[in-house]
Amino acid sequence: ESVLFPVTDSQPQGIEDLRLCQFVDDDGTVDHVGTYTAFDGRATRSELLRGFNYDEFEMRPLNGSVAAAKGMALFPRRIDGRYAMLGRQDNESIWLILSDDLYTWDGGEKLISPKFGWDLCQMGNCGSPIEIDEGWLVITHGVGLMRNYSMGAALLDKQDPSKVLARTAEP
Repeated sequence: ESVLFPVTDSQPQGIEDLRLCQFVDDDGTVDHVGTYTAFDGRATRSELLRGFNYDEFEMRPLNGSVAAAKGMALFPRRIDGRYAMLGRQDNESIWLILSDDLYTWDGGEKLISPKFGWDLCQMGNCGSPIEIDEGWLVITHGVGLMRNYSMGAALLDKQDPSKVLARTAEP
């Protein structure tokens, strides 16, 4: 078994919300890759855990303009040769971010915004998208006016995940 402990300058107050997926690269290489939130007592930031097996892994900070955001989740494979990630850099909506570099994430486009009573205050992903025949299934969470958390789902186009095909109106 492996146990993760805070070990870097950005983690002395903890690490949380690991969103781990089995990542299959274009050459067939399989790694276990996940994002998590590091907290130093003042600021949070997204970092990346990359496991080569169950006993050997690396933990590295992410770079770029969206690295300070929480709730990032990597797609389990590249899309059109690029890495893809869901994020929440405005602390309200789910964003799609694309990158040529696994460790550097900039920009992005707003993908899903709060729309219903159960997700009116903010939305986020509950982990990496799941590839199914119909597209990319994204399990979401929403926060309503009374700070109640609820779960929902969205379906993204498999070839172009910037297209939202459907989302649940009820939690």
